[in-house]
Amino acid sequence: MSAAAPVPGIENHEFISKLAKRLPAIWPGYGLGAAFYFTAAYVFAVYGRAGLHPALFIVSISSFLYYLYCIYRFYSVLESVPGWNSPNSAWGAVGRHFIPIYSYFWLFEWTSQIAEFVNWRTQKSRMRERLPAALLLLSFFGRFWDVSIACILMFSVMVYIKRCLKDALVSTTDALPPAPSFTGTLNLNG
Repeated sequence: MSAAAPVPGIENHEFISKLAKRLPAIWPGYGLGAAFYFTAAYVFAVYGRAGLHPALFIVSISSFLYYLYCIYRFYSVLESVPGWNSPNSAWGAVGRHFIPIYSYFWLFEWTSQIAEFVNWRTQKSRMRERLPAALLLLSFFGRFWDVSIACILMFSVMVYIKRCLKDALVSTTDALPPAPSFTGTLNLNG
């Protein structure tokens, strides 16, 4: 997943600015959270209980799929940044969410990798590494309590990540140090 060779001068800045525009829109995630809330209210009013109604299942799965789409877009942008060697492909980042038990560790890993990029690109501590993952984990477990609130929390974290990525992409740092090297997920690979 090595990126293209850096282009000197203004062309590089224009290319990076175009990458910032490829970041995903987050508002559909909020819409899915609202759709789940209103669908649950309707199902409860009609049937007396929400339960496992097919409409609720469809909205819940749709919100998770859109979350995965956002991760795919984040990583596809990272793969295109000159001078940055993305530790994972976009599909690899999405696919690791389907590995049982490991997927919970993966939340911390992928947000940490994006924070590493943001902090490298801005040359300051712009994004926190563990807080987004902790909130995403809370939103995943919050689905057992209230899916609509968990969905809103999940996409609020995505807004934070998108904002940090956008700030990093539009920052005008002329001389960046070499990109950090990655030793693999949870530092297990050499």
